[in-house]
Amino acid sequence: MRMVEIETYLDSVAECGGLGILAGHTDWETVPPERVGAVVDAARERGIEVTTVGEAVRDQ
Repeated sequence: MRMVEIETYLDSVAECGGLGILAGHTDWETVPPERVGAVVDAARERGIEVTTVGEAVRDQ
């Protein structure tokens, strides 16, 4: 996804509430650490809580 598409998705999650899931891994050539950071920052700017799968499972 392009960043503009991710931002639109995050806008929708922030507006509608619920759960949004994005997957990425810094080992993938197309997902450098800077991109992961930009997505996390964009989510937080919208008031969206960011967690990892490990944290979500542990908190159940």
